[in-house]
Amino acid sequence: MQCVNPGIDSTITLTTANPLIDSVNFSFTCKPGFDIGVRSVINSGNVFPGQQHSIRIVAGDLSQWYHLNCAAGISGQVQVSVNGTVTYYGIITGALTPIVAGNVFTYNITDLEP
Repeated sequence: MQCVNPGIDSTITLTTANPLIDSVNFSFTCKPGFDIGVRSVINSGNVFPGQQHSIRIVAGDLSQWYHLNCAAGISGQVQVSVNGTVTYYGIITGALTPIVAGNVFTYNITDLEP
């Protein structure tokens, strides 16, 4: 396999005896219209009628799965819709404050990178 980085050529040879190579860096440019999405939804407490629990949603720049930061400095919104009968008690420590309209929670994010 051969990859070209401006001014530097890297040739990598893989063999059956040595099928993996690490610590090889390649040039990368973020594409326009990069992907923003939800990475995980984690609940804390029992999700059962009448029981209070919290939900942690990790959303933002999906390029971070590849240790990239394509959304650095770009703002946006994350909306979460909850189905069923839900009572909103407030935010947990360290969480962003949403705009609540019925069962839709809207979070204004100033920088989608972190």
